[in-house]
Amino acid sequence: MRVSTKSKLILMSVFCTVFAVAILRSAPWIIYSPFTERTRPASSANNYSHSLSLKHTRYNTSRGLEPSTSKQNKRKLVDILQLFSDVEPVYNISEQSKTRAILQILWYNRPSWFGEEEEECNTNINKCFQGNCIITYNRSLLEEADALIFDATASTFPQNPPLIALKGRRPNQIWIFYGLESPVHYRNNHFKRPEWISMFNWTMTYRLDSDIPHPYGILFTNPYPPDRNYSVIFRSKTKFAAWIVSHCNAESKRDDFVRLLQTYVPVDIFGNCGTNRCTRQGTECRDNIGKDYKFYLSFENSLCKDYITEKLFSFFPLDLITIQRGHSDYESFLPNDSYINSANFSTVQELANFMKRIAEDEDKFVRYLKSKDRYMLKSHRWIYCNALCNICKKLNNLEKYKRSYKDIDSWLDSNTCTSASDIR
Repeated sequence: MRVSTKSKLILMSVFCTVFAVAILRSAPWIIYSPFTERTRPASSANNYSHSLSLKHTRYNTSRGLEPSTSKQNKRKLVDILQLFSDVEPVYNISEQSKTRAILQILWYNRPSWFGEEEEECNTNINKCFQGNCIITYNRSLLEEADALIFDATASTFPQNPPLIALKGRRPNQIWIFYGLESPVHYRNNHFKRPEWISMFNWTMTYRLDSDIPHPYGILFTNPYPPDRNYSVIFRSKTKFAAWIVSHCNAESKRDDFVRLLQTYVPVDIFGNCGTNRCTRQGTECRDNIGKDYKFYLSFENSLCKDYITEKLFSFFPLDLITIQRGHSDYESFLPNDSYINSANFSTVQELANFMKRIAEDEDKFVRYLKSKDRYMLKSHRWIYCNALCNICKKLNNLEKYKRSYKDIDSWLDSNTCTSASDIR
């Protein structure tokens, strides 16, 4: 049977449409918008969920075998991405948004470190799917705003709630508790005062169980992993391990951990707490470390639930292996064949011996780099834009998402941080 030219064109059109949809679903980051991150291929992960109990995959240190990405690890990584999948900020304004009332989100005390990227997200919140939200800093709109965001980590956080709380704020006005610091580094404790009891409705922090999750980094599958000469990369390494730190004697006792590690392997310390010097402005120092060193110590200043910061994510894309201090559920954020977790070793010396074996074995070292190259990093800018879209989505569905925290301090600081117990 002969097929007409018209039929062929129709079939070809259908095929192209199906193919395009499949590509977009598998690689959502290639949809451009002012919200999407300008990413580069580099590192690892999958997706996420949260578990407080740390279920680590112990390394077989006697044989020097690194872990592989388990089915459980992949499942946890996938769960985390589901927290963000339905609020991807794109030029995809719903038809309903044309008739919806404008919802105003007031940043009551905007973080002082906000820059151009954050302001771009604030300006373009109307590009979210709902399309009917705007950001304002104008406190004269305090009473009519639909949501207020308070940066609880800042010195500008008020001692008492705004006066509208005393006069009786509108029942559907949402107050959002924002903070990207761990509980041990809040600049004041005003939010613990009795005046703030039952004032907050949503949380917006780095923790994955926040109402508006705002982690420091997220990893997406890279559909086109690079084909690189890993042997050249390995052989160009001339130094062992590096650490940049300017906050000395932190709560996590990371300085003590590193001093003990230095008795077994060389660790070059940069910043105010070390003897090595480099310019921390920009990325030149970081990139040079990525070229020269085999390992980087991504140690946090405190050991708290989900507190995994730029100390990991800014170095993860580089051609080195990051060492994590295993007091967070790293398997929720990273594939476990892409980093080394100190919690998988009984002693610091055992960790050091394993690092030496990896450093001397090209195949094992390269395996980590290849694992990282299977992923792409979505960093702070994309995540903040995404969080704003999440707020807008929930403001448009208050009957589903409205809640209240009687004691926000209990949520923030109740058994969420631990003391160091691994310096041995």
